[in-house]
Amino acid sequence: MADLPWQATRWFSIQNDIYSFAHPLLADEFQGVLGRQAKSAQNQLIDYCVRWQEHHSTYALRYYAEHLGRVKRWEELYKLAHDVEFASTQQQQLPDEPDLSLKTVQIALRGAAETDNAGGMAEFLLLHAERLMQI
Repeated sequence: MADLPWQATRWFSIQNDIYSFAHPLLADEFQGVLGRQAKSAQNQLIDYCVRWQEHHSTYALRYYAEHLGRVKRWEELYKLAHDVEFASTQQQQLPDEPDLSLKTVQIALRGAAETDNAGGMAEFLLLHAERLMQI
């Protein structure tokens, strides 16, 4: 992607060699136009993130929960939010981003709220407070 002209790269935010759309609405538009290709790419990203223990990818550690939340894979997201090893690996691999484990729990909390899961909401509020105290 480094060889792309400025007219194309201006639509992206590039941080640590990771390209993302500069605005979420751009991502939504591209997803709508690309249809099945976008869905397939999204599934491949999640499949890659599932194997975070194998490769300890900083991408997976940053965005796995976000991808699960976006496609409403709640049970997997809830399990990830409780995964102490995942939170610990986030802290070890990305010490400059101490709130990553909190973001994972926040995404799970939003999922519980979206599905009207009162028990899950209470559970993730408590987990959030616990993680916040650890930081």
